[in-house]
Amino acid sequence: MTYRYSCIFLFLFLWSSVFTQARIHVDETNIDFNHLPEVIIEIENNEPFTGVVFALYNNGNIQYEWSYVDGIPNGFWKYYFYTGKVQYEFTYIKGNKHGPCRAWHFNGKLNFESQYKDDVLNGEQVFWTYNGELDHKRVYANGACISGCEQ
Repeated sequence: MTYRYSCIFLFLFLWSSVFTQARIHVDETNIDFNHLPEVIIEIENNEPFTGVVFALYNNGNIQYEWSYVDGIPNGFWKYYFYTGKVQYEFTYIKGNKHGPCRAWHFNGKLNFESQYKDDVLNGEQVFWTYNGELDHKRVYANGACISGCEQ
Protein backbone atom coordinates (compact mmCIF):
# COMPACT_ATOMS: atom_id res chain seq x y z
CA MET A 1 0.00 0.00 0.00
CA THR A 2 2.86 2.38 0.82
CA TYR A 3 4.41 1.67 -2.58
CA ARG A 4 1.16 2.64 -4.26
CA TYR A 5 0.99 5.98 -2.41
CA SER A 6 4.66 6.63 -3.16
CA CYS A 7 4.00 6.13 -6.88
CA ILE A 8 1.00 8.46 -6.76
CA PHE A 9 3.02 11.11 -4.90
CA LEU A 10 5.91 10.81 -7.36
CA PHE A 11 3.53 11.15 -10.32
CA LEU A 12 1.87 14.24 -8.83
CA PHE A 13 5.23 15.81 -8.00
CA LEU A 14 6.57 15.28 -11.53
CA TRP A 15 3.28 16.47 -13.06
CA SER A 16 3.32 19.68 -11.02
CA SER A 17 6.97 20.40 -11.81
CA VAL A 18 6.25 20.13 -15.53
CA PHE A 19 3.24 22.43 -15.43
CA THR A 20 4.62 25.00 -13.01
CA GLN A 21 7.57 25.80 -15.24
CA ALA A 22 8.11 29.54 -15.64
CA ARG A 23 6.65 31.08 -18.79
CA ILE A 24 7.53 34.55 -20.02
CA HIS A 25 6.58 36.51 -23.09
CA VAL A 26 9.42 37.14 -25.54
CA ASP A 27 9.25 40.89 -24.79
CA GLU A 28 10.56 40.14 -21.29
CA THR A 29 13.86 38.77 -22.63
CA ASN A 30 16.91 40.02 -24.52
CA ILE A 31 16.40 37.69 -27.51
CA ASP A 32 18.09 38.82 -30.72
CA PHE A 33 16.21 37.08 -33.54
CA ASN A 34 19.22 37.45 -35.83
CA HIS A 35 21.26 35.16 -33.58
CA LEU A 36 18.89 32.36 -32.52
CA PRO A 37 19.38 30.22 -30.61
CA GLU A 38 21.34 32.15 -28.07
CA VAL A 39 21.71 32.53 -24.34
CA ILE A 40 18.83 34.64 -23.13
CA ILE A 41 18.52 36.83 -20.09
CA GLU A 42 15.32 37.75 -18.33
CA ILE A 43 15.14 41.54 -18.41
CA GLU A 44 13.52 42.01 -15.01
CA ASN A 45 16.25 40.31 -12.95
CA ASN A 46 19.13 40.23 -15.47
CA GLU A 47 19.57 36.47 -14.92
CA PRO A 48 19.72 33.54 -17.39
CA PHE A 49 16.17 32.28 -17.87
CA THR A 50 14.87 28.77 -17.17
CA GLY A 51 11.44 27.97 -18.52
CA VAL A 52 9.41 28.61 -21.66
CA VAL A 53 9.59 31.74 -23.80
CA PHE A 54 6.48 32.30 -25.90
CA ALA A 55 4.81 34.75 -28.27
CA LEU A 56 1.24 35.13 -29.45
CA TYR A 57 -0.37 36.03 -32.75
CA ASN A 58 -2.78 38.97 -32.86
CA ASN A 59 -5.69 36.52 -32.63
CA GLY A 60 -4.39 35.24 -29.26
CA ASN A 61 -3.14 31.88 -30.55
CA ILE A 62 0.34 30.77 -29.60
CA GLN A 63 3.00 31.66 -32.21
CA TYR A 64 5.93 29.76 -30.68
CA GLU A 65 7.22 28.19 -27.46
CA TRP A 66 10.91 27.75 -26.75
CA SER A 67 12.36 25.92 -23.71
CA TYR A 68 15.47 27.17 -21.93
CA VAL A 69 17.57 26.00 -18.99
CA ASP A 70 19.96 28.55 -17.50
CA GLY A 71 19.50 30.74 -20.58
CA ILE A 72 20.45 27.98 -23.03
CA PRO A 73 18.01 26.29 -25.43
CA ASN A 74 17.06 22.95 -23.89
CA GLY A 75 13.90 20.98 -24.62
CA PHE A 76 11.12 21.34 -27.17
CA TRP A 77 10.90 24.30 -29.52
CA LYS A 78 7.58 24.59 -31.33
CA TYR A 79 6.25 26.97 -33.94
CA TYR A 80 2.55 27.20 -34.74
CA PHE A 81 0.42 28.29 -37.67
CA TYR A 82 -1.86 31.27 -37.12
CA THR A 83 -4.71 28.77 -36.67
CA GLY A 84 -3.03 27.17 -33.63
CA LYS A 85 -1.88 23.94 -35.32
CA VAL A 86 1.76 22.92 -34.88
CA GLN A 87 3.88 23.94 -37.87
CA TYR A 88 7.39 22.91 -36.81
CA GLU A 89 9.01 21.25 -33.79
CA PHE A 90 12.46 20.14 -32.74
CA THR A 91 14.45 19.52 -29.58
CA TYR A 92 17.52 21.22 -28.17
CA ILE A 93 19.87 19.58 -25.68
CA LYS A 94 22.33 21.98 -24.08
CA GLY A 95 22.10 24.44 -26.99
CA ASN A 96 22.30 21.91 -29.83
CA LYS A 97 19.52 20.47 -31.98
CA HIS A 98 19.27 16.80 -31.09
CA GLY A 99 16.66 14.21 -32.05
CA PRO A 100 13.69 14.43 -34.38
CA CYS A 101 12.74 17.59 -36.25
CA ARG A 102 9.28 17.68 -37.84
CA ALA A 103 7.27 20.12 -39.94
CA TRP A 104 3.67 19.96 -41.08
CA HIS A 105 1.81 21.33 -44.06
CA PHE A 106 -1.02 23.76 -43.34
CA ASN A 107 -3.53 20.92 -43.85
CA GLY A 108 -2.00 19.00 -40.91
CA LYS A 109 -0.17 16.37 -42.96
CA LEU A 110 3.51 15.80 -42.26
CA ASN A 111 5.81 17.86 -44.52
CA PHE A 112 9.19 16.48 -43.46
CA GLU A 113 10.99 14.66 -40.68
CA SER A 114 14.73 14.84 -39.99
CA GLN A 115 17.10 13.60 -37.32
CA TYR A 116 19.75 15.75 -35.64
CA LYS A 117 22.68 14.74 -33.49
CA ASP A 118 24.77 17.42 -31.81
CA ASP A 119 23.34 20.16 -34.07
CA VAL A 120 23.95 18.43 -37.43
CA LEU A 121 21.70 16.34 -39.64
CA ASN A 122 22.33 12.68 -38.97
CA GLY A 123 20.12 9.90 -40.27
CA GLU A 124 17.14 9.77 -42.57
CA GLN A 125 15.33 12.88 -43.77
CA VAL A 126 11.91 12.19 -45.33
CA PHE A 127 9.68 14.60 -47.29
CA TRP A 128 5.96 14.22 -48.04
CA THR A 129 3.73 16.09 -50.47
CA TYR A 130 0.85 18.30 -49.37
CA ASN A 131 -1.43 15.30 -50.01
CA GLY A 132 0.58 13.03 -47.69
CA GLU A 133 2.37 10.98 -50.36
CA LEU A 134 6.05 10.19 -49.98
CA ASP A 135 8.05 12.72 -52.01
CA HIS A 136 11.70 11.78 -51.43
CA LYS A 137 14.26 10.69 -48.86
CA ARG A 138 17.81 11.68 -48.03
CA VAL A 139 20.28 10.14 -45.64
CA TYR A 140 22.83 12.21 -43.71
CA ALA A 141 25.93 11.23 -41.76
CA ASN A 142 27.44 13.92 -39.57
CA GLY A 143 25.85 16.70 -41.64
CA ALA A 144 26.89 15.34 -45.05
CA CYS A 145 24.27 14.00 -47.46
CA ILE A 146 25.24 10.45 -48.41
CA SER A 147 22.10 9.22 -50.21
CA GLY A 148 19.22 10.85 -52.13
CA CYS A 149 21.21 14.06 -52.45
CA GLU A 150 20.31 14.81 -56.06
CA GLN A 151 16.91 16.26 -55.07
